Amino acid sequence: MKNQRGVLIFLTLALLYFARTVFVPLFLALFLAILLEPVVRGLMRMRMRRAEAAILATVGFLCLAVVGGWAIYRSVSGIANEMPVYSERIRELFSGMHATTEKIEESTRTLGIAGPVNDEDVQQVQVVENVPVWARYALGWMGSLYDLATVAIFVPLLLLYLLFDRDNLLESFNAIMGRHCYLPKLNSELPKIIRAFVRGNIFTGALLIAMHGLLFRLVGLENWLPLAILSGGLNLLPLIGAPLSLLLPFAQGVIQFHEAGPFVVIGLSLIALHMVTNNLVLPYFMSSRVNVNSVTLVFGLLFWGWLWGPIGFLLAIPMTALVKTLLESNSETFALSNLFAARPRHLIPWVYRFRSTDGSARADPDDAEGVDVDEPPVGKL
Repeated sequence: MKNQRGVLIFLTLALLYFARTVFVPLFLALFLAILLEPVVRGLMRMRMRRAEAAILATVGFLCLAVVGGWAIYRSVSGIANEMPVYSERIRELFSGMHATTEKIEESTRTLGIAGPVNDEDVQQVQVVENVPVWARYALGWMGSLYDLATVAIFVPLLLLYLLFDRDNLLESFNAIMGRHCYLPKLNSELPKIIRAFVRGNIFTGALLIAMHGLLFRLVGLENWLPLAILSGGLNLLPLIGAPLSLLLPFAQGVIQFHEAGPFVVIGLSLIALHMVTNNLVLPYFMSSRVNVNSVTLVFGLLFWGWLWGPIGFLLAIPMTALVKTLLESNSETFALSNLFAARPRHLIPWVYRFRSTDGSARADPDDAEGVDVDEPPVGKL
């Protein structure tokens, strides 16, 4: 039985890896459908049919996505226009470093520590490529374009169908998974996790962008608004967000500043903002919904990023929360889910009913002595 489970897990991972163009749009549309379901229900309470509400919610989301994409594009294009200035400044810095290293080499040669290398004694090797350079770049570009087109075309369609036929799909899913998972736990916790995650990240991202913009404006950075949008979005990433958010403002600072003071202020401020938002603001909004520890979070970022690339990196936290919820919904894997939890729960699930062995009063769940535990209505994998 254990061998069969191992083979099943291996086949599932292989399917997720090789069929990423199928599963990435599917899971992305699923999470978006969970997020937009309250909007559809609100429109239905306004005497709209579900089909009309689903279409309106999907179109509204697409409009917001287009506006957000346009803002990011303007930010990136504004920074890209400064690339010649960046390259010139970096070339100046490297030329100074090269002159310093040449002086050091000359001094060591004078002392007899190192000698000049005779180029005639060095055998030169030339690598001949059968495929032209332009063809390799074109193939890589076509692959990225195909992935982007798959997401852009099929995610809205899947989102519309998931919202339109939500009740039938949920009934079919419950019929399939009812033997393996505790359905009330799965159906209630997963939507709450996704909505709390998105709600917390939207508010925290807006707060970070505003704080970054204020900081960059006070320090005197040029292009402070696009830098704030991109750097604030990067700073929202867990654990690795702080070092990534420093790259763009430091690159702009290399052009403008010639002293270390502004770099110290920017670095300490962004790290402090990252610590405050990820340890105080986000937990306040998410409460105890996304109960995942740091080790699992890092592993999830690495694993889903390796499995699905950049989109997998963005979906890492919801996918990790989905796996943890599935483990918590099964009696055999409930103990394993505690390895993922930041606050491990009692090994006896909350869905169990407790009663004394003599049949009198209900026992305290925290005191397991003398307690007979009823098995929950959870199947086995």
